[in-house]
Amino acid sequence: MFSKKHLTRRHTITNITRLSKLSRKSDNRLTKLLENIPSSNSNSNSNSNNDNIKNEKVKNAYLMNGFRIRVYDYKNTISIKIGSKKEICINLVITKDTNTAELNLFNYYPSCDIFQSLEHKRGTNLMMNTLIHFLKAKYPNVNEIILFDASRYKCNNTNKFWFSLYDYYLFKYDSTYYIHNYNFAFIEKIDVYTHENNKKLIRNFTVDKKLLEKYLNDYIPKEYMTNLDDIITQFLDSINDNELATDFIKRFKFNEYTCCLLRYFFYFVKENIPEYHSLMYTAILHI
Repeated sequence: MFSKKHLTRRHTITNITRLSKLSRKSDNRLTKLLENIPSSNSNSNSNSNNDNIKNEKVKNAYLMNGFRIRVYDYKNTISIKIGSKKEICINLVITKDTNTAELNLFNYYPSCDIFQSLEHKRGTNLMMNTLIHFLKAKYPNVNEIILFDASRYKCNNTNKFWFSLYDYYLFKYDSTYYIHNYNFAFIEKIDVYTHENNKKLIRNFTVDKKLLEKYLNDYIPKEYMTNLDDIITQFLDSINDNELATDFIKRFKFNEYTCCLLRYFFYFVKENIPEYHSLMYTAILHI
């Protein structure tokens, strides 16, 4: 291990390159990389969410499964961050002298791993599993992770088109993102009740194509309609007459162009089912 004064950027990159090959071959092998070094270059012009920690010191840094893991030690908490120097993909906070960790950031970027090519679902699953294995290895007293889920799916980088991830997962999987993928569970009884009621409400909702077409034409901003005319036609053609909305979502394959239409599709459904509520909820995972 290099001492701080002898650890150069070249040494760091070489170390990471060697160990990244090892991590991909050996699942959950934890390698300590750097100690007491700045978390990022103070001259960086990045506008990412990493800027607010660029003057802090990393207590320890590790590599596992191709993910950089940085640990920050504060007076009452420990913060664990996974990601690159440009993008933080996970931020988990452990309150000292407790067995609970709070997951307050879980993002996807291709740059989340050192290979700069993280896959959407498979990669995020690996990232979550890596976090859990890291906690078990380094903080065995922590046995539960809690979170507040208000996740959105962004159709592009402009943030103009997005939809609630809760809506999508409810219509497609009868579940939520964290419950379906990572076995989290609701904490509050009211959230369980709301979710079960939502499932009942949408199971028999059929899509009226004529009403939907009128709704899309009325509510999609006019400046986007020129580019979306053909896509709206294809979108409507993909819906069978009087098809259940849940069946349509299960077989619908969206891309960045049709993604924005799902936003208005979910609005249309909710406008026609006033009792339906997009759920923001707290959840827990026992590890």
